[in-house]
Amino acid sequence: MNQLKFLALLAVVVVFVLFLHFPILLLLNRPPNDSKPQLGAPRGPLRAQKTVRYESKTVRDDDLGALSQKFPLSFGHEKEPNEFRRTTKIHITVKDGHVETKETNGALEAKEDEGKPDLARIRRHVNTTLVTALLDIGRGDWEIYQRPLRKYHAFMKNVLSLKVPMVIFVDAKSFAFVKRMRALLGLKEITKVWRIEMSDLPLFQYHHYAKQIIDQEKYGSAWRETWDPKMKFHPEATSAEYNLVVNSKPYFLYNTTVENPFGTNFFAWLDAGYGHGDVSVFPPHFYWFPSFVPSKISLIKLTPRNNPISKYSLSLLYRVNISVVSGGFLGGDAEAIGNFYVLFQRKIVELIARNYLDDDQTILVLLINEHPSIFELEHGDWFDAFKLF
Repeated sequence: MNQLKFLALLAVVVVFVLFLHFPILLLLNRPPNDSKPQLGAPRGPLRAQKTVRYESKTVRDDDLGALSQKFPLSFGHEKEPNEFRRTTKIHITVKDGHVETKETNGALEAKEDEGKPDLARIRRHVNTTLVTALLDIGRGDWEIYQRPLRKYHAFMKNVLSLKVPMVIFVDAKSFAFVKRMRALLGLKEITKVWRIEMSDLPLFQYHHYAKQIIDQEKYGSAWRETWDPKMKFHPEATSAEYNLVVNSKPYFLYNTTVENPFGTNFFAWLDAGYGHGDVSVFPPHFYWFPSFVPSKISLIKLTPRNNPISKYSLSLLYRVNISVVSGGFLGGDAEAIGNFYVLFQRKIVELIARNYLDDDQTILVLLINEHPSIFELEHGDWFDAFKLF
């Protein structure tokens, strides 16, 4: 009995001693200071190492005020008034449990854009289908304003290099060239090529009347003394085929909006030879993320701002060597293009009935004056589409 009492007393003493020394043991075994959890840190360990990129939207200079303080690199005061941001990237990196953000200039990461195109990025950010066309009208055999097909192909390489969804209308002479170029560039998946002939164009039904107008001006009595004599040798005054092709741009655009093979909300036209071989007018690495005003046709006005387009009537445009707008670029959504196509077709047929035949630039100016509400004009030069849009 005494032995049992002794063992019980000993157990109580041991428990009491351990209780007194337990705080000391905790202090001796606590983790170092740098391993303490920080206030506001994630409760669980972040083991992933991943970079997520968010690209800035295209903005004009007058929208930069609210963003300049948040992202000084992207929207600093050194920017030119009309310059756009297209390549700024915000990086969020999670590494070893730490979250870091970094803003970088896209020019510093140009290597990422070289080589194989980023089709996922294109589909995610590009909401515009580019439309172009090339039909051989025999211009390589002309004595004046000669331009062989091989030169058109050389010019067209820059347009075909644009990393955007593209619909292309070509004849048999350019079909293989276009398909091969887009495939070599890795852009086959976002390309549709239509093989057509001149006779497929809706305006071709007026080919006979167009030739009559040309012949009457060249060989008959239709030429007027008030017209510029130098215009007698311009393509629009010498070739019915030239006029029918350049005035088919709205048809090519409208045709594409009806099918819309890439499901975009906007569509843009570029001449096949846009830039005339000058690669400097194209965006870096041929990535283009255009934006347009909904329900309007966007285009470039070439004359100064203080030169109102409303002053140009048909008599001031026909067979006069003046360029008021550029026909090399057009942009808009399906609604605007549908309205534009109908109005354009009516106007060209009306002019042919009145014995006038001219290129698309004249028709555009007349339509802008008659229906100004459906057009959005930006002042610029011939090949400023990538700067302005």
